[in-house]
Amino acid sequence: MLRLTHATVDLASGAVERDDGASVRLTSTERALLAYLVAHPDEALPRARLLGDVWGYAAAVSSRTLDTAVKTLRRKIEGDSRQPDHVHTEWGTGYRFSALAVLPPAPTALAGPLVGRQALLAELRGATEALVTLVGIGGVGKSRLAAEAFADACSVSLATVAPEVDAVDAAVAVALPAGGSTVERLRACPLLVLDEVESVIDPVRSLVPDWLRQVPGLRVVCTSQRPLRVAG
Repeated sequence: MLRLTHATVDLASGAVERDDGASVRLTSTERALLAYLVAHPDEALPRARLLGDVWGYAAAVSSRTLDTAVKTLRRKIEGDSRQPDHVHTEWGTGYRFSALAVLPPAPTALAGPLVGRQALLAELRGATEALVTLVGIGGVGKSRLAAEAFADACSVSLATVAPEVDAVDAAVAVALPAGGSTVERLRACPLLVLDEVESVIDPVRSLVPDWLRQVPGLRVVCTSQRPLRVAG
């Protein structure tokens, strides 16, 4: 979930809740463009690079597609599309996403002491495996247990994310410290908790092994109503 100055954006689904009460939805192209901009905060991105990486256009192609997409994106996420807080024009270059106005979500306080799980907490905190999955029925306390055992982890809830590899990758990238691709960001966050992965289990099965291979020392903890059945 991305909290902006005048709107909250769910990058996974494209849903936008504006502070003026309006609800709109990003197209798949607008969502891909915004995810790319967010992944490269405060970086002047050339038009050719955006057209190539988001649309797949060849370097020699000249198109107004990008400008049209930026115009409609601003109308949906900015308070005033003529004076944007986030998606800025870099004259002679392309566009830049300002991360300075992004507001982090408020932390969720843990409700009271955790009772009867001390042995499991100790086991989890002492685990050395690169991948650990907490499996159980809904409501049994998996998320709370993970939050207690791995309080310093980067935590991402995948409960409302679309079951697509790109959507899961984008949701994880947005929740991590800024700085390039998801893999590059994971190098700055070596302990990752993926919460409620049962609805996106196939994309997680695909992504997590790749992340573990590309980021030495990375540990991933998942909570799920279904086992991942992934080596590690």
